[in-house]
Amino acid sequence: MLPSDIMNTRLERYRSIFIGTAFLVLLLSAAPVHAQESGRIEGTVHDAVTGAPLIATNVFLRGSMRGAFTDREGRFIISNLPPLEDQLVASHFGYREYEAAISIDEGETIHVEIVLMPETLEMERVTVTAHRRSESEFRTQKAVSVEDEVAIDNRSASSTADALREMPGILIQKTTAGHGAPIIRGLIGNDILLLYNGVRLNRPTIRPGGNQYLNTVDAEALQRIEVVRGPGSVLYGSDAIGGMVNMITHPPAFTGGEFVLRPKFSTRYTSADNGRTVHLGLQAAGARFSAQAGVTARSIGNLDPGGEIPVHDPTGYDDLGIHVITAFRLSEQQTIRADLLHVRQSEVPRYDQYASGNFETYLYEPQDRFLGMVEYTHRNPLPWLSTLEWNLSYQREHEGRLQRTTGSSTLVTDDDILNTIGTFLQCTALTSPRHTLRWGLEYYHDTVQSARTESTPDTSFATRGAFPDGANYSQFGVFFSDNFTPGPATDITVGIRMSRIGLDARIEDPTGHIVPYEDSFQNLTGNLGISHRLKPWLNLVGTISRGFRAPNFNDTVVLKVSNSGVDVPSPGLTPENSTNFELGAKIEWNGSDIETWVYRTSIRDLIVRTAGLYRGESWIDMNGNGLEDEGEQFQKKINSARAYIQGAEFQGRWALRPEWTLRTNLFVTYGENITAAEPMRRIPPLMGLLGIIWQREEMSAEIFLRAAADQRRLSADDIADTRIDPGGTPGWSDWNLRGSRGFGPVRLSVTLGNIFDHAYREHGSGVYNPGRHVVVSINWNPTGSPR
Repeated sequence: MLPSDIMNTRLERYRSIFIGTAFLVLLLSAAPVHAQESGRIEGTVHDAVTGAPLIATNVFLRGSMRGAFTDREGRFIISNLPPLEDQLVASHFGYREYEAAISIDEGETIHVEIVLMPETLEMERVTVTAHRRSESEFRTQKAVSVEDEVAIDNRSASSTADALREMPGILIQKTTAGHGAPIIRGLIGNDILLLYNGVRLNRPTIRPGGNQYLNTVDAEALQRIEVVRGPGSVLYGSDAIGGMVNMITHPPAFTGGEFVLRPKFSTRYTSADNGRTVHLGLQAAGARFSAQAGVTARSIGNLDPGGEIPVHDPTGYDDLGIHVITAFRLSEQQTIRADLLHVRQSEVPRYDQYASGNFETYLYEPQDRFLGMVEYTHRNPLPWLSTLEWNLSYQREHEGRLQRTTGSSTLVTDDDILNTIGTFLQCTALTSPRHTLRWGLEYYHDTVQSARTESTPDTSFATRGAFPDGANYSQFGVFFSDNFTPGPATDITVGIRMSRIGLDARIEDPTGHIVPYEDSFQNLTGNLGISHRLKPWLNLVGTISRGFRAPNFNDTVVLKVSNSGVDVPSPGLTPENSTNFELGAKIEWNGSDIETWVYRTSIRDLIVRTAGLYRGESWIDMNGNGLEDEGEQFQKKINSARAYIQGAEFQGRWALRPEWTLRTNLFVTYGENITAAEPMRRIPPLMGLLGIIWQREEMSAEIFLRAAADQRRLSADDIADTRIDPGGTPGWSDWNLRGSRGFGPVRLSVTLGNIFDHAYREHGSGVYNPGRHVVVSINWNPTGSPR
């Protein structure tokens, strides 16, 4: 049997196992609950002070060890109960434990309203990214930061990427104004996993550097953005070496029975780029139906970087975003939700290529993302199963590029279209008050259509695209995680994942013949985390975790011009692997919270570029002058490097007085390519933020400083990168002032950014940050909807 046949047989076997398992679990979960034969306890858990629903509260029967976690609405159901007398317990860290006697007769349903009194008046912030479950930021064993809708609305620029600028431990690299990629713990691009409501956005064409993928998610559709710093491969698979960014929309909001219709409107103006944004939204909700829809239109002009730097021409672009979310409550235990997102950016110029003088035309046209997903949730489908979640998604991503070099009459048009079908199934079982088991499996399949056309005023002909047309990429993974609490102050988390990735394509061999190419990669990944609350307000954390990134199309079968030369196919690669050690301390005290982390990540089999041969040649004469010019060398990828990245991160918010809050973050990163005896590429400098906030009822104001030190430690790739000054990136500081005021249903927000008009670029970026500018936004919310 040929290797290709073996791989196909194995993939089919995995697909069959996956489909069969999913069908079996869904079949079991769909079994009706026999209300006449078994009893159940249902109810809600709320904060006694704020009245807000409490997510991830552990509600259980002390004697029988049956229980459930509350969902995002604070609801829980414990079903299939025999007649019993027991103690019902509700436990949530930061709140006094609730306990009450309860008695159930055969077939009886009991409704319980539980109110928990907080230990402090500050309710814990909740995250769902780090361990695929709802848990507080204080208790999670990951370095997690959450940007809520207020912070997203207050961003001083127009894109989703800009909403992350003030978050701890992140540098936003912008090749051009329409792009924005996070650098987390010294890694960028295909080493950072992007998610939308838990669905993978990373495609096998994702680049190792800056990209636009964050900007093809409409920020106006989001409730919050969660960032996890450090590996997440056990639960999320390939690419999550440096960290993860999960963009999350509003959950379904059902009512007690009445039908509610909630319109909303917002507009924003940014003076630095004459940017204009308009968003129209509508929410509808009833007892069993919930829907929200929105349209966002944005027009961005050329960027004025301030100081003595001339206006960046061209950097302007337009985009249009549409999102529709509907949810149906099938029963008290079952909910189904559909989510549609479509964002299209038009004619996004790559400014650094214009500034270099090498190109007369370099446009990303279009940048287009369509995503549709259906999610089914079943609480307590079986006596031993607390929750079952099944997600099915389809994505279509279209990236086009128009390029014409200076002095040439030839226009090169690249079109790459990826179609992706994905699904994941995850289950949670509360086997005892001390054990929470979570397991699941996921599968994604990508197919790329890639084409290139070269045209002149007189001729036009098609050539090979950046990727082999019809190439396929499949990812399958099974994961298991156990959260064990051996004592009231200690948590232990153990996780393991088996992953298999396969790709097949057709590439040219050295003789020029088109030949099939197939490869597959296996990975076994694990993690161990221990946390101990030395005091109720102090949580100490230590973790060991593995991460990996499987080679993708951009590593193995690509053929296109890059910053380093001409990337050519590089078959035979193996996955990058990392091991991460970190220690952290978290403090929550009287409305203040502080976190500090130190970490070291060792990376093996790092994939790097090097000069190589393609079809027996070492370069290509792209300009036809018969000479080997800079940028015409063939670049291959090899697994040749060992490296490490280490650093420290600090973040904090102090409640100085009831109306005053001080916030700050600071991080330092050091990376070394051990094999090449040089710094890792794109390592951020020392960076931080310091701000003070005043807030009273409907008014708030903040003055804050963002700053970075020089970055003079450069790799060979950094030195060759025209987006980085030859001597490194100078340090910078950026003072900002913003405030907001509510007038009934209308909120007015004004930001004065870069007050002293400093001209600066963040490390690795191809454009300067905005100079002195004003941002004005108006939100109209006549019925008290979230935004």
